[in-house]
Amino acid sequence: MEPQPDVLTLKRIYEAERQADRIVREAEGEAAAILRKADEEAAGLLDERRCRLSALRGEILEAAVSAIDGEAEKLLEGARSRTELWTLKKAAGVGLIVERLLEKVLPS
Repeated sequence: MEPQPDVLTLKRIYEAERQADRIVREAEGEAAAILRKADEEAAGLLDERRCRLSALRGEILEAAVSAIDGEAEKLLEGARSRTELWTLKKAAGVGLIVERLLEKVLPS
């Protein structure tokens, strides 16, 4: 007795469904692997960019500190010059005051 056509059709449908399920599982596995690889690559790129950004921030900070140091040095030099000039002017005046006091204390 040969199988009936409906049974053969059902058997073919069942086999096709099993094959389709297998294909879907394989495709899902491959897709998961692709996604994992993409995640790893993205994480690597992110780390690389973070490192570059950190280095760039360091360079910018170093340049800013250098500029500030230069400005501070200019300000200090200007203050020193003004202080020396003021000291020289006042020293002459102090000398005159000392001479007058000595004249009063030690009459000649």
